[in-house]
Amino acid sequence: MHLVACRAGDATWALAYAEVADPARVAPALTALRAAAQANLGGTAQRLGPMQVPGMTPNPLAERLRLQGKLPGGEPVTQELGLFSRGTWVFQATVMGAKLGNEPVANFFESIKWPS
Repeated sequence: MHLVACRAGDATWALAYAEVADPARVAPALTALRAAAQANLGGTAQRLGPMQVPGMTPNPLAERLRLQGKLPGGEPVTQELGLFSRGTWVFQATVMGAKLGNEPVANFFESIKWPS
């Protein structure tokens, strides 16, 4: 698993990705990423809808989620994440912070594209 992350404003922005080598492992990997994100915050998950990235491989597990939970120190946190795949690559795009602005989060997810 690879992770690229940065902190901007009051939020952490990240993209994690891995090559799972076998198409049969894509769905279990997406399911595991979702479960791990929820377990890390110990909170609730709300499905926001399907994750749409031009050029991605269609998958019923490609979705956007909002998680509410707590950091290890007990501070409340919100995490929005998008799960998707392309071929045998799985991806998790994440924004996490105490308060998330709707516009910056929407811009982040809408900006995910494959290079031309």
